[in-house]
Amino acid sequence: MFDANELFSPEETTDVGLDLPLLKQVKVIGTQFIDKQKEKQQRLSLLKEQLEQEKRELTKIEDNLALISQVRVVLQNLSDQTRIQILAGLESVVRTYIQAIFGEEFDFEAKTRIHRSSMAIDFFVIDSTNPNAVVRLTPEGNMGGGLLDTVAIALHFALIDMLPEPLKGPVFFDEPAKMASNDLIYSIGQLIKQSQRIFDLQVIMITHHQQLQEIFDHTILLKKEKGVAQIVK
Repeated sequence: MFDANELFSPEETTDVGLDLPLLKQVKVIGTQFIDKQKEKQQRLSLLKEQLEQEKRELTKIEDNLALISQVRVVLQNLSDQTRIQILAGLESVVRTYIQAIFGEEFDFEAKTRIHRSSMAIDFFVIDSTNPNAVVRLTPEGNMGGGLLDTVAIALHFALIDMLPEPLKGPVFFDEPAKMASNDLIYSIGQLIKQSQRIFDLQVIMITHHQQLQEIFDHTILLKKEKGVAQIVK
């Protein structure tokens, strides 16, 4: 990158014998060109950051959908009677979580159907905020990020509740409220903490949200320096 002030300095005019107004005009043009290049570089850097953020959000959505698919497979492989009992319990747990965050106008259903001679299970979030236009949302459809995060968290604890023996190890969450809006993050964090107490479990969470960091008992802050994560506190 060159400096327009150095390239078009007034001292050069006496050496080359060029018209001073012309040199001033060229200097202005050169400076404007450099400024525009800097603006383009800044915009490009911003677009790269936005792209990386969108990639991370997409990965989170894919992880949540993968979890939901795994739960479906587990339920499909159960006997009919066991499946009915577990589906009822699963609906109750997920419904409780959704209503705690979004209100009683929301509900959760797990429905079985026969697809190509095999048992299939569909999950639905029912939005009744408008009684005249009740909406049934599927995880693969237009379910909002906050809803999808809440369903995924609820399914984690619903599966823990299904275990024949109490879970003894810790539960890990990687950005559990990644897709939630800022006004929902605190509520989701409180819900996880209450679940931790109910199930008497240790929860280890990775998060960038300050609100979640303040909710839990212990925080370890990591800072990346020269490609290596260092413990700050």
